[in-house]
Amino acid sequence: MMDNNKQQLPAITVKDAAKRFGHHILWENWSFTVPAEALVAVTGPSGAGKTTLINCLGLLEDFTQGSMYYGDKLVLDIKPGKGGKPGKSGKITRKKDLLTAKERRMYFHDTLGFLFQNYGLVDSWTVRQNLMVPLKINKNIPRRQYSDLCRKVLFRVGLADMEKEKIYTLSGGEQQRVALARLMLKKPTIILADEPTSSLDTANGDMVMAILREFADSGSVVLISTHSQNVVEQCDLQLQIPGTGEAAPGYSNDTHSAA
Repeated sequence: MMDNNKQQLPAITVKDAAKRFGHHILWENWSFTVPAEALVAVTGPSGAGKTTLINCLGLLEDFTQGSMYYGDKLVLDIKPGKGGKPGKSGKITRKKDLLTAKERRMYFHDTLGFLFQNYGLVDSWTVRQNLMVPLKINKNIPRRQYSDLCRKVLFRVGLADMEKEKIYTLSGGEQQRVALARLMLKKPTIILADEPTSSLDTANGDMVMAILREFADSGSVVLISTHSQNVVEQCDLQLQIPGTGEAAPGYSNDTHSAA
């Protein structure tokens, strides 16, 4: 578990964030930081915006309003539209320190890792072909190591004999474990997981959480959207979606209760 007495530098900082779809506002004026080396549970009822938050933090969609930093690097800065209200007229500020399109692609390749509910795999490919994607992107890994690396991560997730299987022949739980194996090969520093244990039995769910814990302990930040109290109890911090409880939105070091 994370040492709460150790000074933590924020891996992600969000300031004055708002998100709306038409007239429906998920949240507004929300600011928070996410420390490095932490396993963070993102909680709230269905429809609160957990998946939307994961997508925004991963640059898959934009906040309607607000700014976001990775470390000290400004990656998003969207000002409110007319009347100070977020909406379609919100303007993206182009500052010299804002990420360029090329830098965004670099963050996708080098920094961000995802565990999606739909797994994000190519169904018609084999397990090995899907695992090869991060290896080929990383130019620092010699080709002669590919096979050994694939075998090691598949053994770690309990799929040692399935390297040649097509993805569409696998169960949902097996596909999630392939996605986790691929993440292990990429070794991202920011991991965004959307309900990563929802399709798994208890044993495999605990295995996924153990591997995500290893990522956090090695210096990554891991955010997990979840409905599972078991998952929440294994995390260091809980980030509650605003408006979903009586307490002020934000973190709690007591992961048994929302804050």
